[in-house]
Amino acid sequence: MKLCFLDTETTGLSAWKNGIIQVAGSIWIEGKKVEKFSWQCKPFPQDEIHPKALEANGLSEEQIMSYGDPTKAVNEMVDMLNEHIDRYNKDDKFLFIGYNAKFDFDFLKNWMKKGDFDYFGSYFFWPPLDVLQAVAWKYRNDREHIEDYKQVTIAKFLGIEVEDEKLHEANYDVEICEKIYYSLEGDIEDPNVFSPSVEKPIEEEKPSNNVLPQSGVEIKDDIPF
Repeated sequence: MKLCFLDTETTGLSAWKNGIIQVAGSIWIEGKKVEKFSWQCKPFPQDEIHPKALEANGLSEEQIMSYGDPTKAVNEMVDMLNEHIDRYNKDDKFLFIGYNAKFDFDFLKNWMKKGDFDYFGSYFFWPPLDVLQAVAWKYRNDREHIEDYKQVTIAKFLGIEVEDEKLHEANYDVEICEKIYYSLEGDIEDPNVFSPSVEKPIEEEKPSNNVLPQSGVEIKDDIPF
């Protein structure tokens, strides 16, 4: 199994209007971390820059415009992905993992397209795996005890040590996401461990006699990758 943990720092919230200024991540193959990567780049010329996004990252427009060429960063990332994936083999792709993963998934896809690369789907399976949603599912019985679902809040809730001054830096955010993911892996579907406050195992439901027969209808995935 090939996993790609990924986080982006952006100039706003729209994957179409705004741009990426940092993309970082790690590659895991068969349970081992085999590579870490990070690129900082200036936005593409058409990308809008929202002041609040820069404020969240502690950056100025002058700073991000001093970063490297975004098309060069796209090409370098593709070269790196090619070291681990056979893009002509539809079964050889990464599982894309992130915290609020679709945000980063959409940004990365559009960023690569802006850099004249149209084969994003050759490297990543759909759908992305969202650690945020996995946490929400596992700890649904404790929702009232969780202040919010920011990654830093969940990390601290799970007892993961966090250095607050490093937050909103993509490399560090990936590291925290990895720790949350591996704290969940293997027991997300176990009803006895959904909540740390559960003292008694949940009783198994008695089988019902009213079992609906399978329809035999195959639901096809209409997503092109």
